[in-house]
Amino acid sequence: MPNNNYSEELNAVLTDAKAIALQYHYTQIGVEHVFLAILRYPEQSMTKQILAGFSVNLEKLTYDLETLLSDNEFPDAEQPAQIDYT
Repeated sequence: MPNNNYSEELNAVLTDAKAIALQYHYTQIGVEHVFLAILRYPEQSMTKQILAGFSVNLEKLTYDLETLLSDNEFPDAEQPAQIDYT
């Protein structure tokens, strides 16, 4: 459910972070899910600009985060109906 106190972009990122957590079978939404959602966000965000300014390879970072998430220790864990941010 979107939070009316947040921008449209932040609500979109948080919604995507939740979907990412569920996709990788996590029971909570963590920083890694939010960060990956930011990296996947189609617009050029301030975060992407800052990272690019430090010559961070955004494609490799995205790949590395996806790899990290796919190494979930409990991929068969039962998914709760509601997951929360940690």
